[in-house]
Formats: sequence, C-alpha cells, structure tokens
Amino acid sequence: MVALVSRCEALDLVRRQVSETDRRQVEVHLQKAGEKVLARLAELHRAELKSLQGAFRVPQIDY
Repeated sequence: MVALVSRCEALDLVRRQVSETDRRQVEVHLQKAGEKVLARLAELHRAELKSLQGAFRVPQIDY
C-alpha cells in the first residue's frame, strides 16, 4: 500500500498529511488530478462491467 501511495504522490494524484487527532496516523487526500484519474477509471470500469453483462452476473450498483 505504501508503494502505491508513494507512486500516486509522485504523480501529484494524492498528498499525505499527518492526522491532527493521532500523530501516528497519516491521511491520504485525493488531489484534483487524482479526482480526474479516478473519474476516468470509474468510467472505464462501468464500461467493462456493461460489456460483461450476459457473460457473468453483474450486480446493479447505484451511484
């Protein structure tokens, strides 16, 4: 998990922030660029799920 967050941080997709309530914890916050990438990935995922209808039982996911 740390390596994935580090790669995303290097691409300015997320930023780390030490928790204000527990200094042992580090929060990961999504940046604007990360929101755009996540939205695109969600579109691709929905398209992939739709293409599998009939081949697999795909549950309905309401947004």
